[in-house]
Amino acid sequence: PGVASSLPSGWDGIGGWWNAPGLGCGATGGCAFGMSGVLICTKPFSSWAARSSCSTTCRSSVRRSKEWCWTTLSQIGILDRGRSRHRPRNAPHLYGGPYPFIQTGDIRHADTFILEYEQTYTEAGLAQSKLWPTNTLCITIAANIAETAILGFEACFPDSVVGWLPVSEDISVRYVELFIRTMQARLEALAPATAQKNINLNTLHQVAIALPPRDEQVEIVNAVDKQLSKERHIARTTNASIRRLSMLHQAILKRAFEGNLLSAETKTAAAG
Repeated sequence: PGVASSLPSGWDGIGGWWNAPGLGCGATGGCAFGMSGVLICTKPFSSWAARSSCSTTCRSSVRRSKEWCWTTLSQIGILDRGRSRHRPRNAPHLYGGPYPFIQTGDIRHADTFILEYEQTYTEAGLAQSKLWPTNTLCITIAANIAETAILGFEACFPDSVVGWLPVSEDISVRYVELFIRTMQARLEALAPATAQKNINLNTLHQVAIALPPRDEQVEIVNAVDKQLSKERHIARTTNASIRRLSMLHQAILKRAFEGNLLSAETKTAAAG
């Protein structure tokens, strides 16, 4: 998958997507297609039933199932930047209230779901920001590019984070979050090489998503979760072994310099 170009035609230099409004999707929508011939349906998404007018080529462009479809983040959800309008941003009266305030570091350190936070907003802080609902997909667009996590509670976040919410129950936030992970390196490559990397909201609007029906989304998420669970178990076991080896190393050195490592016979022989 690539990044769909907003131009009438042309090469975007990354994903190679071309745009062809009105192709095969009726009067109300279009398809963007790549050099490989994959089509991205651009009809507004409300349900899989509403996709019936999409072209057969568009729906079957992913070989996994005839019901898969290429689409974009902005077609299947609401995408917007967080808000932190007050200047200076660190004004004391904005902080210390009941409203969780999430930043890029919280997203980076989260394991899929954001369940902890370090800062909160007051009523004044909330007034210059926006409270996003539980299950919002958070995507970083500054410093740490395209790192993702899902809100486990209502929270605010600044404009260095983008929030995404699905427009239909047919779309799994977990599936989209996992798909964005596969795009992280390519999205980071789009960031200008400045003192602090960043990408704009328009870039995320055009991210192409391979979208299967809901039951297949759930199947994929469950399969990935199973493998990630194994990975986490291996990592915990490996880290525990490394800690034990480090402790054993220190214990050996301690015994050696205390003179307790050699046997009694060896000590006697050495003294003689």
